[in-house]
Amino acid sequence: MILAAYRTPAAFAARQAAAGISEGRLLLWALIAGVAGFLAGVPSALDTASELQIEDAVAGVLAGRLFGAVFMLPLLLYVLAGLVTLLWRLLVQPVPSQRVRVALFGALLLAAPALVALSWIGSRLPAAADVFLGAVTFMFFLWLAVARLRGVTRPLVG
Repeated sequence: MILAAYRTPAAFAARQAAAGISEGRLLLWALIAGVAGFLAGVPSALDTASELQIEDAVAGVLAGRLFGAVFMLPLLLYVLAGLVTLLWRLLVQPVPSQRVRVALFGALLLAAPALVALSWIGSRLPAAADVFLGAVTFMFFLWLAVARLRGVTRPLVG
C-alpha cells in the first residue's frame, strides 16, 4: 500500500479523498510529519546548542524545535492548504478544501522518511552537500504535492 502511494501518488490520493479521510486523521498526519521533521532537525539542533553559551542549551533548543514541529507546523499546514485551495479555485477550478488537505498533508507524510534520512546523512557531510540534499528533499515533496493535488482534483473534472 505504501509503495502504491509512491508509485502512483495521484491515483492513491484520489482513492484517499474518495474514501473521505477524517479531519482527525489529517491532523494526525500533520503531527506525525512534524515529529519526523523534529527528528530530522536533531543534528542541526545539537550543532546550534553547542554554539550557545547558556545552561541546558541542548534542552532549550530541542524544546523550541519540538514546539515548532508539533504545534506550529500543523497550523502552518492548515494555512498553506487554505492558500492552495484559494489559488486552485481562482486559477484552475473549485475544489473542496478537505481534498487539498488530503493531498498536501499526505505529501508531507510521504516525504518525511526521505527528510529524516537525508538530514541525518547530510549532517555528516559538508554544508554544500547538506544544502543539496535539502533541496532534493524539498523537490521530492513538491513533486508529491503537485501529483497528489492533480489526483484529488481530477475526479471533479467532467
